[in-house]
Amino acid sequence: MGSDPFIKIIGYEYGWIQLECTSAGWYPQPWVEWRNLVEETIPSLEESLAPSEDGLFVVTLSVIITDPTVVSVFCSIQNLLLSQELLTMMSIPETVWVSTSMPSESPSEFLDPTTPVPEKVSTWMIILTVALPALGLFIAFSIYFMWKQHKRKKTLFIEKEIECEEKEREFDKKGQEHTGKERECNLTGWRRTQLHAADVTLDRNTAHPELYLSSDLRSVMRGDTRQDLPDNPERFDCRPCVLGRESFTSGRHYWEVEVADVMVWALGVCSENSERKGEALLIPQNGFWVIELFGGRYQALTSPDILLPLPEHLDRVGIFLDYEAGDVSFYNMIDRSHIYTCPRTSFSGPIRPFFRLGSDDNPLVICPAFTGAEGVTVPKSGLILYRKLH
Repeated sequence: MGSDPFIKIIGYEYGWIQLECTSAGWYPQPWVEWRNLVEETIPSLEESLAPSEDGLFVVTLSVIITDPTVVSVFCSIQNLLLSQELLTMMSIPETVWVSTSMPSESPSEFLDPTTPVPEKVSTWMIILTVALPALGLFIAFSIYFMWKQHKRKKTLFIEKEIECEEKEREFDKKGQEHTGKERECNLTGWRRTQLHAADVTLDRNTAHPELYLSSDLRSVMRGDTRQDLPDNPERFDCRPCVLGRESFTSGRHYWEVEVADVMVWALGVCSENSERKGEALLIPQNGFWVIELFGGRYQALTSPDILLPLPEHLDRVGIFLDYEAGDVSFYNMIDRSHIYTCPRTSFSGPIRPFFRLGSDDNPLVICPAFTGAEGVTVPKSGLILYRKLH
């Protein structure tokens, strides 16, 4: 967890107010956004998520408010992996909006009523003769006024930007000192509740005869011919499925699978004693906790199936397992968004990674577990990453 978000007004003029929110000490990279009183997202003007020397992220987020009805805004910074959020509210004083009101000026009068009008001249000619030069002068004055205002705003913006950069450097320095001490104090406690990346590989003895496994047992491709393999009890004989060699009876684990360009697939976990012969339904009642892509639609395999209206095509899926909490969750590992969480259950035996490949266009590829780190820290309450943050 990073430091509490700090909001300040960094500029206001002629109908707009610019706010800036800063926070330091985040890992992994957090999700940041502005919101109004009714929980609607306000588009950010600029967002900076930069890692400091100790690897923790420093967040800087700015927004320009032009609606005078907006009286309060929230800066939200979320650690999606830890299901934690820091939220700061700022009320915009009414006096600030009053000071930003655009001054009004009365137009100049250019027509001289004492100007003599020659006889036998059309009234319209007189009006045009006087009005057109006046209109030209008015347009020229307006353009000049707008140019001066733009130049002034640009100068003020550059000055504010330089001032903000200086304050940001000072804030980063203080944030690094603070987070370094905080990290040192809490490191021992966090290590007790780490989530480990599982180094998952495929089990040849469970693979359907139409599935071809790579030599490193990290990818599987479906062929158009059936291999002559022993019909052992643990092998799938009807559905094109295969299990991971690893089994889990406790703890928290996750692994990632590349699914880009694969037209039909299913991923998840299953119990060790789940039925592998015949056409058993892949649903929780039969020991399967699975999502799939079939017919261009993403869905969770339950009874009945649940349609998952995802905004974009999935390229990499993360499967998260918390054995003690009974949680199985799926995430889009490209943008860190939540896909689906299965209904909680009480596991009573070994749980294994599950893969099904229904098309022969491209392989499913298991991403190797990262090395050089003990894992990602999570709270003892489990992987409840999908629940609404407050």
